[in-house]
Amino acid sequence: MGHDHNHDDILERRAVYERCMSHVELHQVPKLEHIKENEIVEDPSIIFIKNVPNHLIKQFTIICKLFPELQEDNISLRFQSISMTMQARPNIWTILGGDREYFIFINTKRSRNGLLLEDIPFNAQIGIIAHELCHIIDYHFKTNWEIIKTGLWYLKKRNQEDYEKAVDYLVIKKGLGHQLKDWSHFVLNNQNLSTKYKKTKETYYLRPEDIHKCIEEVGN
Repeated sequence: MGHDHNHDDILERRAVYERCMSHVELHQVPKLEHIKENEIVEDPSIIFIKNVPNHLIKQFTIICKLFPELQEDNISLRFQSISMTMQARPNIWTILGGDREYFIFINTKRSRNGLLLEDIPFNAQIGIIAHELCHIIDYHFKTNWEIIKTGLWYLKKRNQEDYEKAVDYLVIKKGLGHQLKDWSHFVLNNQNLSTKYKKTKETYYLRPEDIHKCIEEVGN
């Protein structure tokens, strides 16, 4: 399944990650190293994502400040049983025509193959939410046909690996590499998760040591 890369290979493939996201124009935002949940002041007025429940207001107060690229987009949360913690994707019907709409699905069923967002430490929650928002940033800057082509390209396992790592790399460039590293570390060191789930995470996404290297290279 996938490919095991050493640190040098990960850094060498940064050119691939850059090409994957070369169409994206990121707004400059303050870089964050560690976020203290008890210091966050909730501000529902700046949250442009729909259906955010009360227990996620702090998380999305931070996220919406850091992703001004998406403030005019139609994005909503959906809660249901899925095989991963979160997943972002366009509403396929709006890709075929109409005003673009995006969904962020959040898992509601605790299992060895899928964590609940509420079971994850606060900083790691910011990391995974940022990953999903970076998927939407990718879609935001693509035409409908380009999104369809990305979906077809994604079917190949090596392409899937490069694409997910490119999204992780975009999170790092966005200034949330430390939160992404917390998320990766939490998953790979969680004794309640299956070996298969961890292997998938380790194969298709940047590992904590890879993220650390990329943070140093990017300068965040």
